[in-house]
Amino acid sequence: MSVTPNSNTLPVNSRLEEYVIQSVLGIGGFGITYLARDTRLGSQVAIKEYFPHAYAQRDRTNTIRPISAAGDTADAENYRWGLQEFLKEARALAQFKHPHIVRVLRFLEANGTAYMAMEYEEGENLSDFLARHGGFLGEPLLLNVFLPVLNGLQAVHDAGLLHLDIKPDNIYLRRNGAPMLIDFGSARQRSNANRSQKVALTPGYAALEQYPGHGDLGPAADVYSLGATLYRCITGQEPVDARERVIGLKKRHLDPLVPAARFERPLYSRHIRACADAALQLKAADRPSSALALQNGLMGKNMSTGSVRPKSNANLFSSGQGFIGLFSAEEGKRRRIIPRGPIERLLVFSVFSAVLLLVAVRGMQASGHLAEGEEYDYLDRFLTAAVVSGKQSQRYLEENLLGIKRPPDYTPPPATLARSTPTVKPVDAKPAPVFETGKSLVSTISLPAPAVSLAYLQDGTMLAVAQDDGSIQLRNAASGAPVRTYVAALGVPGVVAASPDGRWLAFSAENFTIQIWDVEKNTFLAELSGHVDAIIALAFSPDGKRLASASRDQTALLWDAASGQVLKNLSKAANEPLALAFAPDNGRLAVADGAGGIRNWEPSNLQEIAYIPTRDQPVSALAYSPDGKWFAVGGEQGFLSLWDVSGKRADRLLPDAPDTVHAIAFSPDSKWLIVAGSGASLQLWDVETAQLTKRYDGVNHQTYALALTPDGQHIAASGIDGKLTVWH
Repeated sequence: MSVTPNSNTLPVNSRLEEYVIQSVLGIGGFGITYLARDTRLGSQVAIKEYFPHAYAQRDRTNTIRPISAAGDTADAENYRWGLQEFLKEARALAQFKHPHIVRVLRFLEANGTAYMAMEYEEGENLSDFLARHGGFLGEPLLLNVFLPVLNGLQAVHDAGLLHLDIKPDNIYLRRNGAPMLIDFGSARQRSNANRSQKVALTPGYAALEQYPGHGDLGPAADVYSLGATLYRCITGQEPVDARERVIGLKKRHLDPLVPAARFERPLYSRHIRACADAALQLKAADRPSSALALQNGLMGKNMSTGSVRPKSNANLFSSGQGFIGLFSAEEGKRRRIIPRGPIERLLVFSVFSAVLLLVAVRGMQASGHLAEGEEYDYLDRFLTAAVVSGKQSQRYLEENLLGIKRPPDYTPPPATLARSTPTVKPVDAKPAPVFETGKSLVSTISLPAPAVSLAYLQDGTMLAVAQDDGSIQLRNAASGAPVRTYVAALGVPGVVAASPDGRWLAFSAENFTIQIWDVEKNTFLAELSGHVDAIIALAFSPDGKRLASASRDQTALLWDAASGQVLKNLSKAANEPLALAFAPDNGRLAVADGAGGIRNWEPSNLQEIAYIPTRDQPVSALAYSPDGKWFAVGGEQGFLSLWDVSGKRADRLLPDAPDTVHAIAFSPDSKWLIVAGSGASLQLWDVETAQLTKRYDGVNHQTYALALTPDGQHIAASGIDGKLTVWH
């Protein structure tokens, strides 16, 4: 957004070496920012001019000169000191190549002052964005803005610099939504000798120590300003100035700043509001010790140790809009569970109608009007108005009643995708099957090629095997004998996933597509097209309605499993997705990437929740426990971490993990974690104690694939030796 030029600004078409001024982008108390054209490269840049209006002025030749009263040289000294700091800051920033810090291309001196030439990107500052969006940021967007900014701020502090003017005006949102810090203000501070003189700061966003006589400046001042900006985005109100707060405390023993925690804002988790209040402590020593500490706090971790905060009402990855769940037990009592809108009412009506249909089918069976085994044909005719072919019916009867297994006759993808959805098993009130740890190796089967992905189907009676040559096999889980071979993507490693009810099988196929088959009926359902390179990960949602996929083309997609439509592109630039995991309550989808982070999505509204940078090595394995209480993460260099989703326990790094963790899985009772990787055995970890309890020997040094039957009775694994090993 351009600003009208005035007598204090450089005229349009003025030249600064290779730059030509095109317009004025902004005017501040200590500088003017211009939009200019680089005549050598033909690109646009933003140019910041050092111009402290309080003690300098521009003459007719466009030269900026300090104002010097008779016998008073303070302004001239401050001007020269600030100019040197401006140049020092420009030199330091020119060394940065951080995605969330404004990039300084070069600096130059002219007109008695100095200029920074910076990369120019279209977008708007956070103030303008807030003005257009009701004055608030929703929690997912708030985290998407502040977590990267804090990452950049920590890099600035590590380099020995301070910003000293963080506020909504100085957080710039690029057109793609990525934030960056702009307009550093460290050169605006007075030298220590003259700090009693004029002070340049933004009331409400400046820490108390930025005022003369209130302490030394350090990173804590920027933490305060970041907290004030966070407060503005959460409450919709400007924070009270630090000096006014001090006066209020002295006179009335009352802080005039209403804490963010006092605002009844159900859009934000309590820990996020607590972070704003912690950063706004008047004493620097009482604030989070660094930008990184505040970043940890926003992610739900302890701001002093970096571990997960032991808050009983915090529910990591739970339902709600925050990275940590929004609702405490008391808040949960007030949540409405009745349908509120027409779409929700339609959903309830649809479920009710489906129940009536199933009751009608059972009634027809009981009265003899519908024979056992014909219910599938009846439902297909009722729902799709399509008669199942005699050949499919015959095959269904052969396979399910007579036990005859035959390879499928492949049929090309239909013009319109199947509209049926996998059956979701009703929630069983019985306790989960107890996992017996004393298992023995019962079979070792040689495969045509090493397996890289496994999935049990049909209550564990069938095992899908994806091999590194791209072939997909369905095997009898008990005998290991091949049952079917599906058309697959030959030449690239395959991947398989089973729907929660064990009926549907999704696997990588030709031309980087994904095929979905009804294994029970041996019926082709859909082919999903959208990736342009090999599929490396697949995962069904717990309700079986959605499918997530990751590819070597650095994209991750969320699909509607029934229609085959892409619901959301889950990708972010330069972060190759490597692993996927749905929370058992459908409330979260975690996507791990090659940069060592985990991006969290809320599948119900297709909104991104948060990005968790866990480490600087790729994260290759993810798993939620079936009860939703635990989350496990694994990767290279012996990285294996166990997180208590409730937040009651700190993140725990599990020692003695394989050098590379390839696959992890929880037991059905959620008490055990099975780990496969670069070791000569599978590892069994006690989840409660985080102790390595047992090893299952018999696997090769590199085990890539791991699967458990739904009852936990069998474990299947395979790796580089091309052998399928099963324990019982």
